[in-house]
Amino acid sequence: MRLRSVFARRTVLGLLGASTAGAATCAVLGGHDGSVSPAPAPLPPGDVARLNFVLNLVYLGAQFHGQAVAQAPASDLLTGVGRLGAVRGGHPVAFSDKVLDRYASEAAGDSVAQIVALRRRLGSATAAQPTLDLAPALRGPAGTDARSNTVLDRSTSDRGYLLGAFFIGDTLPAVTRTLLADIADAGAQTTLAGILAHAIYHAGVVRTLLVMRASADPSIGEVAGLAGAMQRRLAGPDPEVVPEGASADLMDIAGIPIPFFRSVNQVLRALTSSANGPQTGGFFPSGINGVPPELLR
Repeated sequence: MRLRSVFARRTVLGLLGASTAGAATCAVLGGHDGSVSPAPAPLPPGDVARLNFVLNLVYLGAQFHGQAVAQAPASDLLTGVGRLGAVRGGHPVAFSDKVLDRYASEAAGDSVAQIVALRRRLGSATAAQPTLDLAPALRGPAGTDARSNTVLDRSTSDRGYLLGAFFIGDTLPAVTRTLLADIADAGAQTTLAGILAHAIYHAGVVRTLLVMRASADPSIGEVAGLAGAMQRRLAGPDPEVVPEGASADLMDIAGIPIPFFRSVNQVLRALTSSANGPQTGGFFPSGINGVPPELLR
């Protein structure tokens, strides 16, 4: 795959809005003013909770990619309902691959655009950024291979950054697909559809980059597999969202891969390393902001 062409094609589609997904993506990218202003119309409480849950994940992605390229989100994009948290473990990555450096910058910018879109739609109900740990010692349930923890060691490594992006990035499209089905407000639906389009794109690029590098360094594929196994064990089975025996590589009618579904609880268990207990720890050491307990059940 020629990544330069992929980036160029995505940019053109985003500008032209060549499809429904493209139009939704354009809505997400429509400006970078981070101030919290009242939403055009009051959102149902359930929509507020669902958008705020996605916002917590987008904060994590924005800080992960932004810290790697010294482009952390501006402070006025982080305030809101709940206690504003600090970011632990973030630092720039000395990329040896210019393509990967460019990708990280693009991912950071797209994450900021997602924050802006969600804040505009949520208005005064916007959740503040929670405390984030970009280098947590995630521990899977019994039987999880401890070597998968290397996925989070992104110190000065291209490989570490990619593996971290894979672990974090897979959660957003999976849970956004689930939440989108229950959103009532049309504007909120458009916002989440744009974020889903972005998340699918980025997840695909990261997987492609991992496959390319795994062909030269088999240990990358091994660790990626271990990380995926840890994520699945933490998430646990959820027949209502992912039927037993379903493949993780779902295809649409045209044979194009689509993301699998994950519930809110599954994603929180994976990102907090809390299989059964309180949903705090891991990337969210103090939990998330702006989401009522009933959404987390």
